[in-house]
Amino acid sequence: MMEPIRILHAADLHLDTVFDGLPDAQAAQRRSEQRKLLDAILKLAKKQNVQAVMLPGDLFDSPKTYPETIEAVEQFLTALEVPVFIAPGNHDFYRAGCAYDRMFLPENVHMFRHNRIECVEVPELHLRVWGAAFTDSVCPCLIDGFVPDKQPGTVDILCVHGTASKDGVYNPMPPELLAKTGMDYVAMGHSHSCGGLQKAGDSYYLWPGVPMGRGFDETGKKGVVIANIAPGQVTAHFAPIHTREYQILEVDVTDEDPLTAVFQAVRGDTSRDLYRIILTGETKQPIDLPTMQRVLQGRFYSLEMQSRARVWQDLWARTEEATLRGAFLRRLRAKLEQASPEDRTAIEEAARWGVAALDGAEEVIAL
Repeated sequence: MMEPIRILHAADLHLDTVFDGLPDAQAAQRRSEQRKLLDAILKLAKKQNVQAVMLPGDLFDSPKTYPETIEAVEQFLTALEVPVFIAPGNHDFYRAGCAYDRMFLPENVHMFRHNRIECVEVPELHLRVWGAAFTDSVCPCLIDGFVPDKQPGTVDILCVHGTASKDGVYNPMPPELLAKTGMDYVAMGHSHSCGGLQKAGDSYYLWPGVPMGRGFDETGKKGVVIANIAPGQVTAHFAPIHTREYQILEVDVTDEDPLTAVFQAVRGDTSRDLYRIILTGETKQPIDLPTMQRVLQGRFYSLEMQSRARVWQDLWARTEEATLRGAFLRRLRAKLEQASPEDRTAIEEAARWGVAALDGAEEVIAL
């Protein structure tokens, strides 16, 4: 049995992201931190003694790339020394004059430039790497009809950007087609979350997710994947790259001073991370979000505050009114008296929304 080949699989770096939700100075700092990601990935590759690197797309966020970013990528690719394979995706699709055309690619790097599957052999590793490029921001299925002949004692890896779905415009590759490829491993890009190792037929596939969160839809730890691949056998583990994280924290302020409740909920050093704090529950007084923001801001790299908390009100104070509102409340209160604890919550919510509608409000007001 041949020894497994160890690879580093990274995707969706989205270098030179705009970060338009941040002030200009912080956005520039975050782009600089993205470039430093390359150093962290390089150190991990060296430490793990990887034999090849797969970069299946969206290395860049858009056609607009800064010169220092291109220089950082050139240095990164050269320093890796092992074979590197790049398959451009929908954000960094390959075309004449694109960033990839403007940079120096060392001999250890192969760039897939066409939207058809091609093969590169690495004889010293008993490895064949198959891949293709997006040549536009959308791409049809690239593996339809792709069924290569297997070679005993050879590892086959497909490096490609896309989705494991039947439909879509980003190279949809449903599991039944992935299974037909007979690949030992499909190194995919596009999904921004690491979904873990999956299998279609005898073919394993995986997305590593983004190595650095860029918004509140990319919370928690991010990183790359180290995979050990032999014919018919794959193991893989997620390797976090320690960078700033996006965190969403809900804080119930019922019967609490809102600022005190937040201080109690926030634990440890949060100065490196970007937080969205959402206040929930009921308060007796309206919440002064701007003041809370000013008091708390220094504890975080960036802070966004929202409130879904309601100002307490006696739902049933107007029950005896000779109005449609009063009739509505009387009927609900009668149901409330007979309800289970679980149903009481639903009835109270119905009363809130009903009164809001009768008062001409768009929704129950959150302050």
